[in-house]
Amino acid sequence: MSRTVLLAVLGMLCGTMSLSAADDNEFKLPAVLEGKPLEPAKDDDEMRKLLKGRYNAALREAKGRYGQFLAGKVTAEALAPSTRRLLRAELALCDKAADRVKIREQFLLMAKEVERIIKLRHDAGRIEEPEVAQAEHDRLDAEIELLREKKAAEGKSK
Repeated sequence: MSRTVLLAVLGMLCGTMSLSAADDNEFKLPAVLEGKPLEPAKDDDEMRKLLKGRYNAALREAKGRYGQFLAGKVTAEALAPSTRRLLRAELALCDKAADRVKIREQFLLMAKEVERIIKLRHDAGRIEEPEVAQAEHDRLDAEIELLREKKAAEGKSK
């Protein structure tokens, strides 16, 4: 049984998603959460080692929270701070503007997926409107930050 099917079945058993959401089999780990832990390089200074350690901790937390979110054990409200910590940790490791834009794009995709799942749960009567509004806010925030990052990158390339 695939991981996505298993998560969908678990979500149905926990009563957190509708049968139609499980049938479409579209619950995947967002690309931003598929990252691998970073190992310190021989030439890394103490700051770089700490930044990588912080990224690794944030990645483990965000992956775990996302799994809990899909299983219905936590709300998007509990997921959001962990993903913001991951975003901050990952951006701190970037030296290039293009890398920062790519990270923002990945976080926007995750925000859109969370919003989609929240809407499915709302439509199934499992959650209330404030969670939908929060997911919309988080997605809009990700879009705004991506546009800002793109403008900053354009300014540096001129």
